[in-house]
Amino acid sequence: MTESLIGESKMKRILFLILATTITSAYSQDKKYLCVSELSTGFSYEKKTKKWVQTKFITENEKYILQENKGAFSAKHFDGLANSSCDNLNANGFLNCNIGDTQFFFNINSKRFQVYVKLGYVGTSKSLNEYGYTPSLTIGTCTQL
Repeated sequence: MTESLIGESKMKRILFLILATTITSAYSQDKKYLCVSELSTGFSYEKKTKKWVQTKFITENEKYILQENKGAFSAKHFDGLANSSCDNLNANGFLNCNIGDTQFFFNINSKRFQVYVKLGYVGTSKSLNEYGYTPSLTIGTCTQL
C-alpha cells in the first residue's frame, strides 16, 4: 500500500510538471504579426518636368512581418531583403524599428503601423532624385498570426 501511495505521489508530480511546462510554453510563445499597408502617399520626381509632385502609391503588395522573440522585436519587409533593428516596446505600447532606410512605427494596443521612407527629396545625387527614390508615408494594420 505504501508503494502505491509513493508511486501515485510521484506520478502526480510528474503530471503536474508536464502540465505546468505545457501551459508555460504555450503562454510564453513568441508573437508574430502580419502588417498590411492600406494607404500610402508621398512625393515622386517627374523626369519630364524635373519637379517633385505629390503622389498616391499602390499598397497591394506592401506587407511587413513583425516578430517578437524573447521580448525583443524585429520587423522586415515581406520580401525579407532588409534586416531591422527595433527599440524596446515602451510603456505606451509603441515600437520603433529601422528597416534599411525605412522607419517602421507600431502600436501593440491598436495594432496599427506607419512606415516612413526617408530617401528621395533631400538627396543631392542624380540617383536619389531621378531613379525612383521617393519619400512616402504609409499606414496600415497588423494581425497576430
